[in-house]
Amino acid sequence: MPDTDALPTGSAPAKARKPFQTVLRVALFAYFLAVTCPIQFFYFEDYLDLSWVLAINVAADQSLKFGENVFWTYGPFAYLGSPLPIGDNLGEALAMQSALWAAVAAVAVDLFFIQALPLGGLLALSLSTAMAWPLLHFNLGGTENLIAFLAYLLLASSLRAKNWLPRISLASVACGLAAMFKLSAAVSIAGGLVGAVAVMLYRSRRQGAWALAIVTVAAPLSFIGFYWMHNPSWRGLQGYLWGLGEFSAGYSTAMSATGVPLNITLGAAAEVGLCIALLLHERWKTRDGSFALMAIFLLPVGLSFKHMGVRLDFMHLPAFFSLAGLVMGCLLAFRERPAPKPALSWVVFALGSGVILFFTQTAMLYWSSPGSDLATAYRRVFSGAASMQHVERALDVEQAQNDLLSQSAVQLEGQRLPIGIREKVGSRPVGFFGSNYPFAIIDDLNLRLVPVPQVYATFTAALDQLCADWYREDGPEVLLMDWSAIDNRHPLTQAPRSWLEVWRWYDAELQEGPWLLLTRRNAERFGEPNLLSTEVVHGEQAIKIPSEARPLLVAVRRSLSLSGRMAQTFFQVPAIAQRYERRDSSSVEHRAILNVMDYPTLIRPLPASLDEVARLLASNSDSSGPDSIESFSFVGTEDYYSDEYEVEFYTLEGSPVTGR
Repeated sequence: MPDTDALPTGSAPAKARKPFQTVLRVALFAYFLAVTCPIQFFYFEDYLDLSWVLAINVAADQSLKFGENVFWTYGPFAYLGSPLPIGDNLGEALAMQSALWAAVAAVAVDLFFIQALPLGGLLALSLSTAMAWPLLHFNLGGTENLIAFLAYLLLASSLRAKNWLPRISLASVACGLAAMFKLSAAVSIAGGLVGAVAVMLYRSRRQGAWALAIVTVAAPLSFIGFYWMHNPSWRGLQGYLWGLGEFSAGYSTAMSATGVPLNITLGAAAEVGLCIALLLHERWKTRDGSFALMAIFLLPVGLSFKHMGVRLDFMHLPAFFSLAGLVMGCLLAFRERPAPKPALSWVVFALGSGVILFFTQTAMLYWSSPGSDLATAYRRVFSGAASMQHVERALDVEQAQNDLLSQSAVQLEGQRLPIGIREKVGSRPVGFFGSNYPFAIIDDLNLRLVPVPQVYATFTAALDQLCADWYREDGPEVLLMDWSAIDNRHPLTQAPRSWLEVWRWYDAELQEGPWLLLTRRNAERFGEPNLLSTEVVHGEQAIKIPSEARPLLVAVRRSLSLSGRMAQTFFQVPAIAQRYERRDSSSVEHRAILNVMDYPTLIRPLPASLDEVARLLASNSDSSGPDSIESFSFVGTEDYYSDEYEVEFYTLEGSPVTGR
């Protein structure tokens, strides 16, 4: 009998594989860091969403306070993830992004070397992270989604590792930090925290109670602490939370779009759900806790689906499928025992990846390498080059800033403010009644921000009133106005309170190209609206406009039906149109934002172009005389709104003082 104590503890092949596996682990670690690189910055270009990015960067440069001076769907730290070459923003942002990348590296060290997750699972996680490019670089942001991803990894680790306390604590802090970038990311993390705590309570009441206490204390306190760094004011904090609530309340009704056909979207979502279900079935046999892991992602995936459903476009659709890919990667990475049929898991992962890549290719092509073919975009994304494209330029911040300004001048060639208007504006403070003004910094305008930086986003009565108060009380000496609107809206009826104050307090001075220059009056043009008549109407009934020589306004008080409220909560409320009928039997339709139309909204005369606005705002205009519109009605998606509703007509009384 041989001496068993002398036998080797491991086989020779196993010992030989260990160095090779270590090399693979290190290589995967480096690859994971490459595809999660958050370093990014932007130049100015003629793109609608660039204007809100400009606004949050200007707000930071001018030390404006979110919740007091600025209200937006993104928060006061968002400029750090979406920096433009304004003031010191670029340097501050690169410092924050570097710190975030270091946090990614710390979490990765835990996953790859301390917990030492299986290599196959780490490969799936790394590949799914690369596929999540459209989520981690969402539109002109994405930093908030990377923070959420780190929180998910920490929560998944807390369910697997013994030392769960620091991990769930850090995830709670990440929730508070994400709220300073974007509310939706913080809500997603909060959903993950709820799932993790629920699992811990199920496993152990004592552990669950501790986890619940940590989450309920650490998440809100960290949020308050981060906000206090931005603005040490309880009033500001309350205003910030109020503003986020307003944007959330109006988003599903005012921002819904048709985009990709809904049946395709639902079918693809079901296919991804089937892939996840197959993975769960594989894990069920090994009892390795994947169902517990899915508890973390249940609410985030539901929220992401709703977010996608409201704006079915090439940015929001890929974001949902990117998150689905991350879920699949985590299911493979955090398994606690080897799968009995690993090949099946990889087949399902490959099928799910194919679906995801199909629905994310447009976003990958657009954001990873604009102007390149799809194959180049994929190479850049999956090699990590797309994520790390800014790293080398970030080493010299001053040179990067100069390069970005030069690129901006090239991108905006022919899109800047007309020279005549630019000379008239000079150095005077200038604001906008519009949504797209990416040239403001390149043209060296003395920019003043309206509280909601883009008119289309004033989609609740309170947000519209907030801006109306600003135009009335704090409006700058000059305003710039264009004739652009999203989703076939009318540029004036989408924000009736704001427009009424612009009409009340500003005269047209110069029209050039697509812009109208307005100058502030010394006295208001007219007083408050006076109620003329009220009537109750039903459904698509045509509403006759009273014969009235004076300017006429209409207020519509129509609420959502039960099906409308359900759609608002879980998906979207489809657009409803306001159809105007003319005397010549022709008609025109514009999207109606009923959230804000409870306030008197101009209907006669209703300008149909910037030229007509200029005539309406002429200092010697009496704003009287009927136009061609005889009646109007609301059409489309009637089931989502109450059948019976009130319509009120108002007139405007002229002010005794008509001069400037």
